[in-house]
Amino acid sequence: MIRTFHAIAAIGILLSPSCSGESPEEPKWRTLEHANGTILVEYPDGWQVERKAHFVLIQLPGGEEAITLSAFTQPGSTLEEFSKARFSVEEEIYRPLGEPKMIETEKWSGITLVSQGVYPGESEETTRYMFCVCKPSVCASMTVYASPERFSRQEPLYDQVFRSLDFQVQQ
Repeated sequence: MIRTFHAIAAIGILLSPSCSGESPEEPKWRTLEHANGTILVEYPDGWQVERKAHFVLIQLPGGEEAITLSAFTQPGSTLEEFSKARFSVEEEIYRPLGEPKMIETEKWSGITLVSQGVYPGESEETTRYMFCVCKPSVCASMTVYASPERFSRQEPLYDQVFRSLDFQVQQ
């Protein structure tokens, strides 16, 4: 089962194909674009994208887990404030497996946190992997809910999707 959370800003999408690499053996990737062009994220071709009321669901084939993408208008918010607020969602269920970790790209700094817990009404433990990043006035979070075994196998792929996030400067 995929759990989702309510965000405060709706996000729309446009899809356009893109190729992520030079080699023909590499998978094809698609680009998910925020409706006003503020946020772009790449994901492997074959994954399903579904727009919800307040977030986008990027579902892996087989439907066992998905990445949720939420965008927030947060003028003046820092990455630390935003990530603390996002990580506190369902904190009574998901206990952190360590400290939040900074990740850096040439374009932004972000914070990730891995947590685990048993969602009410379920009997199996779930790993929650959450990523937060901010630019002036816009913040984004991406979250994966997966079984611990599947998470450990797919973590490099989730990281690749998270690291593909890009903020587009509006002229």
